[in-house]
Amino acid sequence: MAISKKWKPYTVVLSAGLFFLFEFINMNSFNPLNELLRQAFNVNALQVSNLSAMYFYANVIFLIPAGLLLDRFSTKRLLQLALICCILGNLAFASTHSFMIAKICRFIVGMGSTFCLLSTALLISRWIRPREAGFMMGLVVILAMLGGTLAQQIPHLINFLGSWRYAIVAIAGLGVVFLGVISIGVQDYPDDYSENADHKLQLMGKGFFHGLILAMKNKQVWLGGLYTSFINLTVMVVGALWGIQYLQVAQHQSPTHAGSIVTFVFVGLIVGSPLFGLLSDKSGRRKLPMILGGVLNLICILIILYLPLSYVQLIIAFFLLGFFSASQILTYPLIMESVPASVTASSESVSAVLIMGGGALFQPLFGYILDRVSHGSNYDATAFTHAMLILPITFLLATLFACFVRETHCIRLGEKST
Repeated sequence: MAISKKWKPYTVVLSAGLFFLFEFINMNSFNPLNELLRQAFNVNALQVSNLSAMYFYANVIFLIPAGLLLDRFSTKRLLQLALICCILGNLAFASTHSFMIAKICRFIVGMGSTFCLLSTALLISRWIRPREAGFMMGLVVILAMLGGTLAQQIPHLINFLGSWRYAIVAIAGLGVVFLGVISIGVQDYPDDYSENADHKLQLMGKGFFHGLILAMKNKQVWLGGLYTSFINLTVMVVGALWGIQYLQVAQHQSPTHAGSIVTFVFVGLIVGSPLFGLLSDKSGRRKLPMILGGVLNLICILIILYLPLSYVQLIIAFFLLGFFSASQILTYPLIMESVPASVTASSESVSAVLIMGGGALFQPLFGYILDRVSHGSNYDATAFTHAMLILPITFLLATLFACFVRETHCIRLGEKST
């Protein structure tokens, strides 16, 4: 049955967003798998952090090439190829007993994942009106956070299947299902999109790196990328790798309770993402909600670190930490509105390099601090508290970056004079 014209934009964008969901399962899977991977490969905290960070290293290297390709070639075809790459990387990771090969597999999954966010942002710029872009980005982030939530449930999947390796194979199987949905649901352009040929001709006539040069000259791209990079450490550090162990050691929570508490970071993001997007779209402001998100995030993490909290209070605090971290989604429409439409993917890719670079830098830094403070593999509460200080520092910096952002009033570049 044909999809009505009214719902087609949502179908296209959310079908592509399933890749984002899949990649958030992959990105956050090392949090519940942390101890099992250390045992399986006989490595320490810094080494498992580096294994996880291979995903982000690949992102940093390939995001800009991915953006340049997306501005020139079929979004749907590139999505399909990237997802196949991720599926194969997962299958190889599940089968290897070599730590070096495992790092290569993690790198391959990260390489494929570079297309998930950029392609979705590009499709939003083509299919969704500017005054709905923030809300639509919030819906896409809901899919991503569902992936992060599902990743925290991997221990249940391991118990059911009997091995963490089988769990990774099952995740790859889910990727195959999403590949089918993307093949059916994604379309590069609306039927009446008149800018397609003009934009491609503009780019082809000005050289392959023209879009990249324009993006790198735009202050909004840098400020937006750095803001999201630092706010997103809630996901990169707490959700993706170290949150569960921090809660067990520093907050004296059981493994089950720790996993449940971390899940509420993603629940908070699921609730907060569409609300921040809707608030921003309706008010016509991007800057003020970003500043508020940074300030309130800083308050939340200081409460978590320095006040004695019960299990229920920790759930509330981690939910609010995720909720206010949702302000990060506003940088994507902010950048769309600040650059020519022909270089949207290139601009988002520069920003995304900064975002994923945060994971590449701060996950190993967290592990390094743990090893340095503990002088061994038995990490105590003091070591975790020292390492967690990364978060208030970066949240403060994110707030300062937001103060220097230029307000777009939810109007795309080139439309301000009309």
